[in-house]
Amino acid sequence: MVKVNYLKNVLLMSLMTVFCFLAQSCSDDDYTAVDNKAPVVALTTHHIQTEPGRSFSIQGVITDADGLKSITLQNSDMYLDKTIDLLEYHPDSLLHTYNLNYEYTAKDTWTDNQQFKIKVTAEDVMGNITEDTLLVTPDGDFTAPVFTSAPASELTVLLQNPKLTLNTVLSDNKNLQYLKIAIPGLSINDSIAISGKSYTLSKTYDMPAKEATYQMFLTLADAANNTVTDTCTIKVSDLPDFDKMYLADVSTVDELNSDLYGVPMLIEHTGQYQYRARYYNQKAGTGIRFIPQKT
Repeated sequence: MVKVNYLKNVLLMSLMTVFCFLAQSCSDDDYTAVDNKAPVVALTTHHIQTEPGRSFSIQGVITDADGLKSITLQNSDMYLDKTIDLLEYHPDSLLHTYNLNYEYTAKDTWTDNQQFKIKVTAEDVMGNITEDTLLVTPDGDFTAPVFTSAPASELTVLLQNPKLTLNTVLSDNKNLQYLKIAIPGLSINDSIAISGKSYTLSKTYDMPAKEATYQMFLTLADAANNTVTDTCTIKVSDLPDFDKMYLADVSTVDELNSDLYGVPMLIEHTGQYQYRARYYNQKAGTGIRFIPQKT
């Protein structure tokens, strides 16, 4: 009889221990539903354009009335499997709003034609789940285009022949889009559509046959809307005594703006309206010209 009672007591104590453990476990996860609806995931964008080696941020706002449990970001090709355990990071209170801002660095081996779809999963404490997809492509362009050969900061147009010849060479690492030319004093506001990685412009404008000074503004943009600007002063006047004079034996803009040594060649200014140069032509009949600026 004593042995039976002892066994009953042991069994009762064991059951009580298990009950207390279960009760404690239930208490830890016992959340009351507010609306029992799935979380709302509002990503800042569904398409991120980046480039190899560049860092980018996955951003958005996740909300849930019942309380958020976790946020997961996954893509096997990116070796990305990140779970943000909000109950672990915020053990004292439930979060109902979470501002997602996760940084990732694109691999140096990524190429323009690749695409990566990141699955974004939000789960609340009631087990409701919402999934969204973010597309990442390495075809972004963050480099501004370049005036490979920009017009001189000061251009002189002679009254005897009042024409402005604008020569410039443009380039971009991916794709050019347009060049805007503005001369407010002459109501000139041209926009030239261009494409490709390089472009050579040679354009002539008629100027009023009177002494005046104008400002010219150039804006160059690429296909990603990266821009660069340049400004120069145009002076319409009689023939000035140029501080600098160049000798050129080439006939095209590309040749004039090439990296060939001595093209164009700066010559000596010996006195008022006087210049001196020593030039050795490679073959007979080579044409030369004197220009007051390099472009």
